[in-house]
Amino acid sequence: MIWAFLALFAQAGFLVWVNTERIELAYDIKGKQELLAEKQALAAKLEVEKNNLLAPYQLEQLAKRFGLEPPQPEQVRVLGEN
Repeated sequence: MIWAFLALFAQAGFLVWVNTERIELAYDIKGKQELLAEKQALAAKLEVEKNNLLAPYQLEQLAKRFGLEPPQPEQVRVLGEN
């Protein structure tokens, strides 16, 4: 009779521990999912910003601002030629 009670008590303790671990893992997973969503949103914003900065019009405006102009034919070198 005492062994049955001890076994039942041990099983109940184990089930409580398992449930506590499950809840803790669920909170951890939820936090990781939120962090992933934030990182994905930031990556999307940075991709848009990169595309804006590399747009031909934007590059032209920057070149004019810094006084750059297209190269003269004698200034162009093609790789692979002697």
